[in-house]
Amino acid sequence: MLQEVSQGGLRTNSPRARRFSDKDLQSVRPGFVDKVSTEVIKQLLDGLLVDGVLNDGEKDSVLEENPTRADKARALIDKVKKKGHEASRKMIARLQELDQTLYCELGLSSDKPAQPAPAEPVNQRGLAPPVPTVKEFWMSKTDDPKAVDEAVMEFIKHPKLKHTDSVFVVIMSHGKLGKILGVNWTEDNPDEFPINNIFKHLGSKSCPELINKPKVIIIQACRGEQRGSVLVSDSPNTADDVPQPEDLEADKLQFVHPEKDFISLLSCTPDTVSYRQPDRGSLLIQYVVKVFSPESYVEHIYELFTKVMQLVECFRSCEKLQMPTIDRCTLIKSFYLFQGLQDNNH
Repeated sequence: MLQEVSQGGLRTNSPRARRFSDKDLQSVRPGFVDKVSTEVIKQLLDGLLVDGVLNDGEKDSVLEENPTRADKARALIDKVKKKGHEASRKMIARLQELDQTLYCELGLSSDKPAQPAPAEPVNQRGLAPPVPTVKEFWMSKTDDPKAVDEAVMEFIKHPKLKHTDSVFVVIMSHGKLGKILGVNWTEDNPDEFPINNIFKHLGSKSCPELINKPKVIIIQACRGEQRGSVLVSDSPNTADDVPQPEDLEADKLQFVHPEKDFISLLSCTPDTVSYRQPDRGSLLIQYVVKVFSPESYVEHIYELFTKVMQLVECFRSCEKLQMPTIDRCTLIKSFYLFQGLQDNNH
């Protein structure tokens, strides 16, 4: 196996060290283009500049002449591949150093010729996990006895929270204003989870490990029984008197804010229902996937949520309209996601 990469280039200490070539890069090109992150591309360029594979002009052309992440990835791998065996070997060594997960997913850790990355994620044994049917998936969730509140409480005890830089919490269920309904909910047994509990449990007092870290909440649930559409005229409404702000009296010394660095996206406005398509699922989650898949490393989270809102708002099915809302946003910095970045030590 390849063991170490230094500024001087690749060093191996095993007689079985694999010999790579430009054909290896060609075989993994589709998977590399699909999965490599922008940050890893930049780090590869820096490393290959040190290794003498690329010069400053070639590095700059990859970054400046290609508008998207995928275009940068194609330009990089094609430039290196054309330079032959030694250049390809150095790029693969750099990739192993920078992103061990991607290196293995592309098949480069095997003694066999590299193969294109599989379409599905692979487990530690290199086998694609079985894909459950929709019915099997929902039956597994229905049979899960764990309540939402208990699940969140268990989550905040996770030992890796102190090492993470952000968290996502996604809840999909039936609901009403301010509450999520559990799977066992009935009129006689109102199994309800107050949405406010999410902010309490993940807040500074209950979960100090997440202080100053972005906490992104996505909730797909109804917030009432009303339709999300009304008939309006073109005449302006009479605005109510705007209340005057009260004097700020609570100027007290505090060490941390009890609730900070949150942003939540709810599937609809208060008192209205959320819609889903039987064959494709909820509108909100469909458009979250559509927006996040190509753009999560380009736009910060607020802009991503805004684009999701725009897509859902434009959806039309007779009088069935839906308007997602961004709620309780206390982020004080722009938060970006970098797809594909993994901690190589874990």
